[in-house]
Amino acid sequence: MTYATIDGRGSGTTGVVRVPSPLWRLDYSDITTTSDEIPFFNCQVMDAEDPNRFVHIVTLNFPDFRGMKDKPELRKEQWVKTFYEGHHDYYFVINARCIGAYHVKIQVPETYMGT
Repeated sequence: MTYATIDGRGSGTTGVVRVPSPLWRLDYSDITTTSDEIPFFNCQVMDAEDPNRFVHIVTLNFPDFRGMKDKPELRKEQWVKTFYEGHHDYYFVINARCIGAYHVKIQVPETYMGT
């Protein structure tokens, strides 16, 4: 289930998000572009307790967007990252170029909702 979302159009940094489960997913499949020439999306998952620690970095460039342009079902399958480290605080740094909008979802198992 979706626990939290990160919605935007441009670059920015989120506040701290506490992930309540040991297993969670980052779904970044819902991104629209304003240009097919030079789209770029980068999401850095950062450890809130150690700001020098990158937990994971997602980068999508022109070939990624071009390859998935007419394949929304494949995006839902492939533009997702599963984390096996949770019960932790994170923040997210987003860098975007020629992105119309993004809707990034932090998903946790349903049993952890409300904890």
